[in-house]
Amino acid sequence: MSNIVGTCTTKCPAEEIKMRERERLLHPLEVQSSVERQRCPKADVNRVVKCHVRCAAGQSLQKPTNLRTVPALLDTINYLLDSVITNTKFPQNVIYDFICDRLMAVRQDVVVQNLVSLACIRILQSVVTFHAYAAFCFYKEPISKFDPKLNNKHLQETLKKLLKIYSESDAAESNKRTSFESIYLLHNLGNAEAMRHALQLPKNLRERSELKLSLEISLSFVKRNYLRACRLMEKLPLLLEAVASLHFPRINEDVAIVMSKAYRNNDYPLNNLLETNNLALSERKLLRYSKYQL
Repeated sequence: MSNIVGTCTTKCPAEEIKMRERERLLHPLEVQSSVERQRCPKADVNRVVKCHVRCAAGQSLQKPTNLRTVPALLDTINYLLDSVITNTKFPQNVIYDFICDRLMAVRQDVVVQNLVSLACIRILQSVVTFHAYAAFCFYKEPISKFDPKLNNKHLQETLKKLLKIYSESDAAESNKRTSFESIYLLHNLGNAEAMRHALQLPKNLRERSELKLSLEISLSFVKRNYLRACRLMEKLPLLLEAVASLHFPRINEDVAIVMSKAYRNNDYPLNNLLETNNLALSERKLLRYSKYQL
């Protein structure tokens, strides 16, 4: 059975634009600026992006005219992570929700068409970067504005799809593969399956500095040598360090339990505790990574 090939060359199929105008389902980011306050605002065809829909009973997601071509998907990714993400007219959580939904639709088009090209790898790498970065940027936000578990679910699913394409595609030797293999390992820090996957990679990949360092961090984490793990994290490239730092709450909790037992009848020096916590990635440092490195 041959794969379905999309024929839509825009960020959103014309059929969907008409439907969403009629049903008043346009997002404020998608309407014409001159009519955005009207009761039935019109769509700005240059800003409307296909939204994610769940596969309901009787609903087909396999209509070629509703599936975007690879160039259209790349154009969508560039628009979302270049133009929309820098929009300052809306709160950050609104921007995040919009991009997250539209990226789900991108992933859906990739899966339905069974795309495995180098362009597909670029698309999924961009999605992973967005969710990895968002996980760190919004970790302090209340659950009403940002759901870390849902974001991590999207990150994990996209990573697994990306790694599967790496292993099966002729484009497996993408020059960024090592970074994303490392993100998978660090996102699942200490996980036996993730470590086994990394150790089974070709030798030329395992010996690259990012992946070797990520493996050392994961092994230190498993051995509960948290001080070494944290110090090694500081040597990672910034995005990888941001992903690894998401495990600091787990590390701090385990360290606190160990210390409570070891120093049951003694005082633990406050300066030592502060020094340990200062190993965490600082928000000021992350400002250098102010734009997605896609």
